[in-house]
Amino acid sequence: MASDLIPPLPESGPLGWLRWVDERPEHPALLAVQDQRTIAATSWADLARQVAVCAEGLWLSGFRPGDRWVHTLGNSPAGVVAMLASFSVGVVEVPLDPALSSVEQQRLTERVGGRRIPGYESLASGSFALSAHATALPSVSAVVERLRNGPAQSEVDRSAAPALILFTSGSLGTPKPVTLSLGNLSSNAAAKLAAVPQTVADVRLVLLPIWHAYARTCDLGTWLLSGCSLGIGLGWESWQRLAPLLRPTLINTVPSLAMRLLGEPHATPSWNRLRLIGCGGAALSTEAFERFRRRGVVVIQGYGLTEASPVICSATPENSRAGHVGRPVDGWETRIDPEGHLSVRGPGVMLGYWNQQSHRAETPTSGWLETGDLVQVDATDGQFRIIGRADDRITLSNGKKVDPGPIERRVLSIAGIRHAVLVGRDRHVVLWIDFDSQRTCVEELSERIATCLADLPSWQRPRAIHPMPQPLADIPEALTAKGTIIRERVLALINEADRHRPVASDRSDFESVH
Repeated sequence: MASDLIPPLPESGPLGWLRWVDERPEHPALLAVQDQRTIAATSWADLARQVAVCAEGLWLSGFRPGDRWVHTLGNSPAGVVAMLASFSVGVVEVPLDPALSSVEQQRLTERVGGRRIPGYESLASGSFALSAHATALPSVSAVVERLRNGPAQSEVDRSAAPALILFTSGSLGTPKPVTLSLGNLSSNAAAKLAAVPQTVADVRLVLLPIWHAYARTCDLGTWLLSGCSLGIGLGWESWQRLAPLLRPTLINTVPSLAMRLLGEPHATPSWNRLRLIGCGGAALSTEAFERFRRRGVVVIQGYGLTEASPVICSATPENSRAGHVGRPVDGWETRIDPEGHLSVRGPGVMLGYWNQQSHRAETPTSGWLETGDLVQVDATDGQFRIIGRADDRITLSNGKKVDPGPIERRVLSIAGIRHAVLVGRDRHVVLWIDFDSQRTCVEELSERIATCLADLPSWQRPRAIHPMPQPLADIPEALTAKGTIIRERVLALINEADRHRPVASDRSDFESVH
């Protein structure tokens, strides 16, 4: 029987995935495309075999529960096997961006007191040709028996122990090592699945990095709980290569990728089964939201942060609407102060940031996680609207306060604008934009921005609009891996550019169009 191939772990295994080995051993778990025309499927039973072999390899390589395994397997079937094998042994998985330099990979490895394995690519793929332990490996059945007998951990211990360290994207500065447990991951994936149901008949295509929390929970976690089939890719190229054959029903994206998808013809194999698209990282424009709706695709927007596993709010297929991120998912208590600062408490709150000195997670003492975000709650249906980061709020010299997030999101809905940053200057605000200069110019965009923001109070409308000195995509450390701005870095660039602008120029780019 397929279920005899792997050890019986608590609750049918982490995130319940062993249930599918028992109930649907030959059902496709992972899907890949070979030779650009053939689908290769890995069944749940075959996946279990690979996980068992990888778990044994970790054990023979000297890893024990609580040890940190650092790897750069990225978005690949081997990366999925590595995740499940780490769960099985009790090893703390630390997946890194494969694009990081070797120096940065080593720095992050040392930061968490982790260890890497020479030849780990073969370890996670179930092949030990490059492993120093190759001649000592027993049969798969012996591997299973060994794992059945150890390590001895209670179900409670396994749920509460560190299981995963994810580095934040760095949009607020230096990436932080967020430590999550199986309890964090399982509860949050279940809450997301309750908000946005999927079934074993669905095909989910991963397009976002699985070394970040969004794809970890909303792609991998919901896949394991639902038992659907999963294709692994990364970004636009993967959509073009995999989607025509896999014909996904579910994907998660960020706005920049979503806009590229809308540039494709609708009547293609890639689109003919797509029913839901999740969009995170930043808000999708109202225009794009409606364009997806007209194609028969429901857009699911949500809100969260890595420290919350990450989903705090999610729309549902029934209540999804532009500009809103849904209500809090199951398990969260929320607290909003009079100025809109959001704090949350629940099973998704991280164990803490991994401490480089003590090599353990530093747990929030109060149980409440201060998100640092400002929110509003819609009185009609309880959905949340994200106003922006509290630290980003601009206080003008006349005492008026401006939240840049909603204004920047409006501006980003204008075709041709890639990024927008609002800054305070004395009693006014000034807007800096990164735009496609092949399609438009500052003068044309200024007119469209003036129309877009015409209903705002005068002190919230930018007194001037300036182009970024160069495209942010060309500036090191200006954008995160998700394509969102690293605000501290971009503001420094803007301040530097401002110093070289004539003082009177702040009245020339924008006011003439009013």
